[in-house]
Amino acid sequence: MVHLFSYPRSPKQNSYVERFNRTVREDLVEEYRELLEYDLGEFNNRLIDYLLFYDTERPHYSLKGKVPLRVVSDRIREISSDPEESNMYWTHTTS
Repeated sequence: MVHLFSYPRSPKQNSYVERFNRTVREDLVEEYRELLEYDLGEFNNRLIDYLLFYDTERPHYSLKGKVPLRVVSDRIREISSDPEESNMYWTHTTS
């Protein structure tokens, strides 16, 4: 497996990751900076809540105002209705 490395804080190499980090910093970290310093457990709870909000409720400009979870579910619905589409990446596990 080939592993590629990129330099931190290099928007030309990982623009999507850098933009995500900036959004989290602006929306969450700056508001709860004191929690980050004094109550890491509570900050982590707020972070989990924010990430759930980010993926399930927050409209994204890059998705034309849609919510990421809606885009994914719409794509899955398209794939499942197209018999020509390959499902080779779906995992089949049993317990």
